[in-house]
Amino acid sequence: MLDSVLVARDRFLAPGGLLAPSASYIYLTAIGDEDYINDQVNYWNNVYGFKMSAMKATGPVIEADVEVVPAASVAASRALVAEIDHGTATPAVLDFSSPFTIVATRDCTIHAFLGYFDVAFSCVQAVPGPSRDELSLPVSDDNSSCANRALWRQPAASMNGFTTGPHGTATHWKQTVFVLRSPIQARQGDEVRGQFTCRKSTANPRELDLDISYCHVPVDAAKGAAGSDSPMIQLNYQLR
Repeated sequence: MLDSVLVARDRFLAPGGLLAPSASYIYLTAIGDEDYINDQVNYWNNVYGFKMSAMKATGPVIEADVEVVPAASVAASRALVAEIDHGTATPAVLDFSSPFTIVATRDCTIHAFLGYFDVAFSCVQAVPGPSRDELSLPVSDDNSSCANRALWRQPAASMNGFTTGPHGTATHWKQTVFVLRSPIQARQGDEVRGQFTCRKSTANPRELDLDISYCHVPVDAAKGAAGSDSPMIQLNYQLR
């Protein structure tokens, strides 16, 4: 619904007015959560003694889930896939495509990608690139190079914001879970590289069509040693 906010900004915001929040940042990470998969996907294998696996989604488009995910399920660093300055953005920039690289933080089975956003409040014009030291947001250790750039011109003491991610206090926005058709067997240090694409649905602009293409790069290959990337996989999701 951010596009509606941007239209309202252009129509009603007085000169010199402020938007709160003033910027938002969309992140992608990954989770390993066997309990979640058993509850949300494998549940259909045995429903009170009845095999109902035909109810599992098998079409080309996967329904993205909106759930609160435990912080302990996070299995990778995060990648910044979009940064939006609410003061200057247009509705067109809300359709975007961004490359990403995330790094496995432990040996695990990766069952899904996880998306969420942070917001920041500022009394001055924003410039691109968030600094996690300057924003008072509760987050985990972050290996994303995108998160090490300077964001605001004002002193850190005047910063404020919050996260909707799994390491912060749960919000009604929760997080978005993109379940994989085939889990990734990852070792600590393995990389998952790909492209994240988000666009408004042509049928309903309040819904999103999302594409994630990715490949698994073992840690030895990621460091330049002999090895090969896995084939590129593309998954298509819908968020209602």
